[in-house]
Amino acid sequence: IKQLIGGSAAPEKRSKPTTIQCECWATMLSPLTRERDVIAISKTGSGKTLAFLVPLLASLTAQKSKSPPSTNGASFIYPRAIILAPTRVLAQQIFEVASTLVTNTPSLTNNVTVSVALGGSAYHQQIADLLATNPDVIIATPGRLNSLCGHVKDSTTTTASTTQETKVEMCIKLDEICELVIDEADMMLALGFKNDLSWFAQRLNADSAYGFRLVLTSATWEEETSAN
Repeated sequence: IKQLIGGSAAPEKRSKPTTIQCECWATMLSPLTRERDVIAISKTGSGKTLAFLVPLLASLTAQKSKSPPSTNGASFIYPRAIILAPTRVLAQQIFEVASTLVTNTPSLTNNVTVSVALGGSAYHQQIADLLATNPDVIIATPGRLNSLCGHVKDSTTTTASTTQETKVEMCIKLDEICELVIDEADMMLALGFKNDLSWFAQRLNADSAYGFRLVLTSATWEEETSAN
């Protein structure tokens, strides 16, 4: 953590956590407040990624629970945490930071696995990779995550003679989700992901067996963000 704290500050100046890191860690790690939802607002480069990753990964070490990987002959994974990012670049960056934390933290290395799911990648290969990894944490872009959870944007294809249902192969079950992070919520809305987020929220609320902690991060928090 010492090598990563400090946001975008030069390495020689990263001697202590940033303000947003201190606030998030105090809230999300304290027994008195760790079950509360969190809205973290701080400027770009202030270290928001580590602010939510450290307590999220710490919470997953408390109990290792995985449902069976197979249901009625179909294979699924049961992640415990989802991190949504508005762009592939940001999702990849979060994945790299999370992987570094897991690799260099003994209590995480054998207990937590992390994967990334990005739009634009080969879909069936991505399913195969996720099934092979069986991750605890999935970092993803909204559209690709929804597809992997079974969402079909255009549910029917109509021709002159027939109406055919379109089905998308899926591999993610949300039953065991206990952590949901929506990173850069203001950018999510600006890029038009409102409907994708709405669909996923409804699905997660319906499927989550134990309830989950919601963390929203943003560089700004305008009236439109609150309304949505």
